[in-house]
Amino acid sequence: MMMEKSPIVDFGFATNLAVIQKPGISETLIIVGRSQLDKRWARIITWGAAQTLWFRLTHILYPRAAQQITPRAATAAFRRSDAPAITSFLNVTAKEQERVIMIHGLGGQVEWKTHFSYDEGHELWAALERILDAV
Repeated sequence: MMMEKSPIVDFGFATNLAVIQKPGISETLIIVGRSQLDKRWARIITWGAAQTLWFRLTHILYPRAAQQITPRAATAAFRRSDAPAITSFLNVTAKEQERVIMIHGLGGQVEWKTHFSYDEGHELWAALERILDAV
């Protein structure tokens, strides 16, 4: 019997992006945003997925500095979460001409995607920088 693939949740163009760390929980973070329809959304991501997001945003937003910044960053082992709602893997790409960044989240039973402006990307990068203490 073939399992039916779940549809991808598309949050569309996102604003007000942030990363939150709940006190006492060190293995996951929460990425939040506001969709085009003015609805708040949140996704739980692993520490490794957050580091991937920070790494890719660094290369997209700060390509000249990335060569010096990213080698100093701490790394976490990539582990797939057994929890159905936790995102373990993030694919982060950019459309440079349009100055738009896209995230595609995978893990558990939920697959999702969103995209946002470079300006939002700078805010998200700064929030990740603070939480991950990457530099």
